[in-house]
Amino acid sequence: MKLAVATGLPGELFLPCLEHNSVLELFDILCSTDEVKRGKEYPDVFELAAQRLGAAPQHCLVFEDVLPAVKSAKQAGMLVCAVYDKYSARYRVQMEQAADFYIADFRDAPLPDADFEDENEKE
Repeated sequence: MKLAVATGLPGELFLPCLEHNSVLELFDILCSTDEVKRGKEYPDVFELAAQRLGAAPQHCLVFEDVLPAVKSAKQAGMLVCAVYDKYSARYRVQMEQAADFYIADFRDAPLPDADFEDENEKE
């Protein structure tokens, strides 16, 4: 399974965060809205991430904690798991409605089943 970061932050902010938390090496692709014309309220950065991963959007699972980005990832045709964040907690109902899943803890994250992975490998 390939992993990407699609963030609204510039590299000078998100790279140190990933490094500090010792997870940078887990990601195959890093994308920022600095590389596209519009912010995360549009599907551009999600589409860029899928393209760089070599995956069709419908074979991508996005974890997102901001309502506009949940909606734009869905607009890109991706499966979306909304993630609880105290700063967007007031939008929980809307996020649950817009997303395919909602989790409060990554230990509850949905993972692609074997059929999803097999389809992804065929492309």
